[in-house]
Amino acid sequence: MITVNELFETCNIQDITNGYAQDMSNEDYVCLICGKRYSSQEVYSFNNAFYLAEKAVKMHIQAEHGSVIEHWLDFDKSITGLSEQQINIIRLITRGLNDKEISIKLGDISESTVRNHRFKLREKARQARIFLAIMNYVEDIIQDKKKFIAIPRNIKHIDERFQVTSEEKNKIINKYFNDKQQLLRYPKKEKERLIVLQKILELFDPNKKYKETEVDSIIKNYFLNLDYILIRRAFIEYGFMDRKNDGTAYWVK
Repeated sequence: MITVNELFETCNIQDITNGYAQDMSNEDYVCLICGKRYSSQEVYSFNNAFYLAEKAVKMHIQAEHGSVIEHWLDFDKSITGLSEQQINIIRLITRGLNDKEISIKLGDISESTVRNHRFKLREKARQARIFLAIMNYVEDIIQDKKKFIAIPRNIKHIDERFQVTSEEKNKIINKYFNDKQQLLRYPKKEKERLIVLQKILELFDPNKKYKETEVDSIIKNYFLNLDYILIRRAFIEYGFMDRKNDGTAYWVK
């Protein structure tokens, strides 16, 4: 089973638009926003009716996340490549407003400027398709150990901390974990810390909500003589986990 971050990087554009994709290694349907999985071997109950996996993940997204596009638009400019004004225009387009209505709504740009933005966005999409084709070819040539690891899909801002190849990731894991996959020490370097935290996160079920004591217990059982509270807090700080304000529930993001 591949991780949701790996699935996010290999799925197609329509999958990202829909907010879910199918993991072909086990045929699960996976929410790309929160990572919740729906098995194609099961049926799911919503509002006293039963649905197959694909319909169930669609209903989950609608109930838990609302607009998929709004979710992606909330990401940092470094990820979307969109200016604040472009984001505002896209949001109004998705609400059904025409160029004149958008101009009036925003107040500080003309109708022709809105039309020009739409044209530039269309050109950006055309360029993106060509760029993806080029990068697909490049990725096929690069050896697996030299490829960059999947970036967590919920990270709002990407920087040099995520410039880690598969080969470097394995070296970091071997450096900090013993043969029993127990963490020997907590890294000081932030780049190494991110790899270690993602490795630890594999112990948690993305479809489950945990009590704080359960999170602590998992950490204490697998990691030797470490500050489990430090690790739990790091999950939240780096955006790998979320929790209720009162700390009564934790879950993988």
